[in-house]
Amino acid sequence: KLKSIIIKFIFISLVTGVNLKAQFLEFGLGLGPTNARTDIGGFNALNTRIGGSGFFRYNFNEIWVFRADIMFARIAGYDKYYNDRLQNLRKMYFFTNTLSLGAHIEYNFLNFRSLKNDFRWSPFLSLGVSNYALFGGSEGAGQGIANIGIPFGLGVKYKLSEHWNLGAMFITTKTFNDKIDGIFKGMETQRSPKVLGIEPSTNDWFHYFGFTISYTIYSLKCPDYFQDMTPPGYWQKSDK
Repeated sequence: KLKSIIIKFIFISLVTGVNLKAQFLEFGLGLGPTNARTDIGGFNALNTRIGGSGFFRYNFNEIWVFRADIMFARIAGYDKYYNDRLQNLRKMYFFTNTLSLGAHIEYNFLNFRSLKNDFRWSPFLSLGVSNYALFGGSEGAGQGIANIGIPFGLGVKYKLSEHWNLGAMFITTKTFNDKIDGIFKGMETQRSPKVLGIEPSTNDWFHYFGFTISYTIYSLKCPDYFQDMTPPGYWQKSDK
């Protein structure tokens, strides 16, 4: 069975080899604000911290894109920033750092890389999976290096020049635990769950809004047998 799978893989690779010539690479950096939704509370501007990312894009064509990234984000929450009497009594807070590795698929709505320059920008959707580590936080805040998340969001890309691109993206990560802020079901306390603010059915989320800059590398030229034809917009014409 393994031999059959290998043979099929080699065959598909040979058949699709011509299409692979259309692919190009992109490298970039991002920087922007972060926030979180935990048992401390939802989005609050005063809880905003900073995050950054480095990413690599593998553009299959003008629509579908694979993105791999590494992202650092500091997240925090303070009861005192919410207009709630119970939270004012509770006086809890947390801060922690996250470092995540993610793999994502992006969908571009417009062919903004077309040679005809019909569009210089495109909105896009993003969906992926990540593993994130929690470290260096306040006492009681979540810790650990193996935590699965589902990051998803949307953004916009702008073609500044042939190689340089600007962009912005909002990514929110759904986690599968409720311990990032140190408040979780089962923790020992003499206070009531209402005052403690426990929501055992609600897992934590954290958010990142990044402004990006990236550089595109057109690694392969248009095949010779297309020299007298108009190539797709995402191919770079040969200089022959």
